[in-house]
Amino acid sequence: MTARLHPLTFVVGAVRELLALLAAGATGLLVGGLSTAFYFTLVGLAFGLVFHVANWATFTYVLHEDRIEFRRALVGRSVKSIPRDRIRGVDITASLPHRLLGLAVVSIDAGADGGEGELNAVSLGEAERLRGVLLARDAPVPPRRTLGRMRRRWYLYAPLSGAYLLTPFALAGSLLGTVYNLGDDLGLITRERVETLGHDVVGLPTAVVLALVILTLIAMPVMSVIVFTLFNWDFTVHERDGSVVAERGLVTRRSVSLERRRLRGVELADNPFERAAGVTRLGALITGLGDAAQRGRLLPAAPRAAAEALAARVVGNLPGPLTAHPPAALLARR
Repeated sequence: MTARLHPLTFVVGAVRELLALLAAGATGLLVGGLSTAFYFTLVGLAFGLVFHVANWATFTYVLHEDRIEFRRALVGRSVKSIPRDRIRGVDITASLPHRLLGLAVVSIDAGADGGEGELNAVSLGEAERLRGVLLARDAPVPPRRTLGRMRRRWYLYAPLSGAYLLTPFALAGSLLGTVYNLGDDLGLITRERVETLGHDVVGLPTAVVLALVILTLIAMPVMSVIVFTLFNWDFTVHERDGSVVAERGLVTRRSVSLERRRLRGVELADNPFERAAGVTRLGALITGLGDAAQRGRLLPAAPRAAAEALAARVVGNLPGPLTAHPPAALLARR
């Protein structure tokens, strides 16, 4: 049966485009008044709204017994077919606008041979139905059960990861870049002003410099915990429809399904800081999964005992301690 995306789908894209164009239009209005650029902004807004509506009206998908098809007819006609037996995973993602409208994005991963497909967006009920149907197999389906859930106090492990610890610098760099580009476009940034600012920064008192350094050192772990919490809020792993499903996220909620029949094992990974604190990260080793490092994550940070307990529930009993290489291996040629 031929189906369309949810009627509110174009609203999400239109709202995002509306905010961007209104910001550009407001800036142009403040700088140049009712100039040609402002009118072009209004034309761009109207064109964007028409495009989103037309894209929704000309996209359909059909679920067959052996495949799912995506059909587009906006300019040229195209039909993309993904065999159901090649589907490796079905992910469900819902950003804040999608969640407010009761929508979700369904991403289908069929490996290198089958390709990928995306439905942006359908209702939450339809998303869950599609995941169940596309991942359904002939084998008996065990009942849903929770395998593990991340505890709130584990969010404090975020500073042990270098990626999250450097978050303040990434945010500051992005903010400064945006401010500089905006100021340059408005003619507020000149070479003389940059040189003056540089001299002022160099001439700051030592106490002020020390205060800024201390604030940065405090902000690094605090911001890492905040970002870690946003990405991994209520991280839950459960078993459903023959798959291991990992759900996480505060603003954008993401659900990743990992088929058990493709699960080959698990990986426990840590860095020196995490190892000293007895913390490890748990990931799934699964065949044919794109971006396996992120999508195969089962626990972002947890005490080693909790990670090993979850690993045992996912793949069974873990083997004993690893055996180290003999000292002679240090001098062996590779």
